[in-house]
Amino acid sequence: MTAPGWGRLVAPTHRARLDSGLQVLAVHRPGLDLAVVLSHLLGGARLDPAGGAGTAHLVEHLLAQGRRPDGRRWVTPVLVAGGEVDATTHPDLLEFCTEVPLASLDAALAVERARLAGWPVLAAGVLQRQRDGVCREVEDHLRRPSRSLPWPALGEPVLGSWAEGHDPFGEVAHVRGMDEAHCRAFSEPLHRPDRAVVVVVADLDRVPGGFAAVCDALEVPPPAPAARPPGVPLVAPPGPGGLAVHEAWTAPHSAGAWGWRVPSVVDDPERYAGLLALAAHLQAPGRQAAGAVGARARVGQMVPMDRADADALTWTALHPVDAAPALERVRAALDDAARGRVGGADLRTAVDHARRDLAVRLDRPRTAAQLLGRAVLLAGDAAAAARWVGAVAALAPDDVVAAAAGLAATEPAGLVGRARRPRPPVARPATVVALERPTLVSAVAARLRLPAGSAAASPLRDLGWTVGEDQLGPTVHGQGLEPADALLDHLWRDLRDLRDLPGLGATPVDRLVVVGQRAAAVPDAGGPEVGTRGAPARPLTTVVDERQPPGTVSLELCWPVPAGGGFRERWLGLALLVGIHDRDAEGDVHPLAAPEGTVLVAHQRAVPGGAEVVVDLFCAEGELPATLEHLARELAPPALAARAAHASDAAASVVAGWRRDAHQPAALAARALTMLDLGATPREVVGFDAGLLGTRPEEVVARLRADLATPPRVLVRTAADAGLDETQAARLLDRAGLGASRPAAHAR
Repeated sequence: MTAPGWGRLVAPTHRARLDSGLQVLAVHRPGLDLAVVLSHLLGGARLDPAGGAGTAHLVEHLLAQGRRPDGRRWVTPVLVAGGEVDATTHPDLLEFCTEVPLASLDAALAVERARLAGWPVLAAGVLQRQRDGVCREVEDHLRRPSRSLPWPALGEPVLGSWAEGHDPFGEVAHVRGMDEAHCRAFSEPLHRPDRAVVVVVADLDRVPGGFAAVCDALEVPPPAPAARPPGVPLVAPPGPGGLAVHEAWTAPHSAGAWGWRVPSVVDDPERYAGLLALAAHLQAPGRQAAGAVGARARVGQMVPMDRADADALTWTALHPVDAAPALERVRAALDDAARGRVGGADLRTAVDHARRDLAVRLDRPRTAAQLLGRAVLLAGDAAAAARWVGAVAALAPDDVVAAAAGLAATEPAGLVGRARRPRPPVARPATVVALERPTLVSAVAARLRLPAGSAAASPLRDLGWTVGEDQLGPTVHGQGLEPADALLDHLWRDLRDLRDLPGLGATPVDRLVVVGQRAAAVPDAGGPEVGTRGAPARPLTTVVDERQPPGTVSLELCWPVPAGGGFRERWLGLALLVGIHDRDAEGDVHPLAAPEGTVLVAHQRAVPGGAEVVVDLFCAEGELPATLEHLARELAPPALAARAAHASDAAASVVAGWRRDAHQPAALAARALTMLDLGATPREVVGFDAGLLGTRPEEVVARLRADLATPPRVLVRTAADAGLDETQAARLLDRAGLGASRPAAHAR
């Protein structure tokens, strides 16, 4: 598919306005095995009242928590069917998205109809839980490496006032004081069907009744006349700009950010497209001072195209000591671009990056639906989505220069936080998996044959690849608009250019996944599975961790497992343990759930030479005995056997997630590489979904019982003031049946 044809992926095949005022659009995607139902409600965080930062965010949470007459949550049938439900608060809108297997489209439509019918009926305790959830999201948002840069620290200087510039996540102190009446008063004049757009993406030829049935399923009574909703605040002039120092900076590293106010995609789609490419140019390696890392340039306060009027372009970077020189360097890079002092190859790379990012969004049905829904809600015109797509598809290097010239003529607002102390320094053939997919974008993920901590892979970042690191060593990820085999050729070329780096031998790639068109042309090199495990580590270790909150304890229980054997059964067994088949908030949301305030998570982890089943536990110190006893009961044969009855539901849920990833090449490649790391064969990866659906429950239970038969290796983390030592920890583990003297009944 050529770039001019991209617009058809956001062109509505059908459109209707229902009696309720709701606008419904559908995009027909032949052969699509899932369905996306995405709704946008006009009225987002910009309308948060003074002293109520986070009102829209909390309302978004509550609008997802309604109940049916039988008491079940609206979303439970979707989740049980293997679907996914998500919601997001943006400056000008609330977004709700449901992705389901095509056969469960009716369940997804029922969720949207219930939400559009009015304020939800909330079960007891839901408001408190959602208030707590919003506060956790705000706190997590502010704990990210760049702290409050760029949002909310730069919001008001860039966008002109608190209303437009405050963080859509909200403020904890404000959210804590909100009640249901407060949220309902905010929501009712704004979030009505006559102020909403629903976009459905599906293979409409396989939907009984077609588009007419979709509209019937979304029909709700027309809403009563409402008071005039509050208008969106007019964007005020920005502040004077310039660089300020963040005085309350406490991170062990420095961070800095610039922010420019720019026209919105509604006002000037062509210039907005140029800004997207300019952001890619400013993010490229070399636009920062030596030692700066994590440079990120982006357009949009939350994501691109989430505001109806003035938007923002921001650039952030981290540095061990002082990010200010990196800020100066990016201003110089911007000036060079504005004056035409940048090579054509660099500009073409930036254009390719912007076009590739758009292609990634178009490949995924959900993000294509987002573009269409925002075109109707923010621009008032469904055709605006195709214009936005066309503007990016038609980008040329001159557009980047023009965008840079416009940006360089304005004074940005900037902040820098300086670190108080330097951050401490933190020859067999490849196994190949080729996943042929008819996507616009191709992706590659590779595990390099280098030890953990090796710096040899770093130059690949300068060549445009994403380089990751874990205890197995470096990984390389990349995406491109070219077919999969051509993208892989680029990786081979770049690796050949780096062949003289220390440690990077003649066969530098251990495991490789390629996704996209012409992936089948990539030869399968075969290759061995993950080898045997190394020497066992110490069975019980207790450490003091200064990051551990006082009065709490966390445990990591690790069971070494045989690599390559029972891979599929183990994957499904862990899905059963975490309750992926039934996530009803009023039931047992997590079969590993223990006393209130406890977190228990089971997962797999690849380690050098093998793999492990891991259970992470976090709880108050006084709850540790009860939590360990609960965990032992859940891992005992009777509980595992009882859970086997849900194996088919869990398999369907996991497979639904795998098939959603089929339209996200980078996500699919990353997941497939993880499977290879965990000991899967290429055949098991390629046939993962079909094989999982055919896995017998008794095989799943047998695999889990075998994996968990031996005592685990345990790492205990406590705060400095905790009184829990290794002897006491060992006694508690033994009492629960999880220690060295574990009862034989748990091992059979």
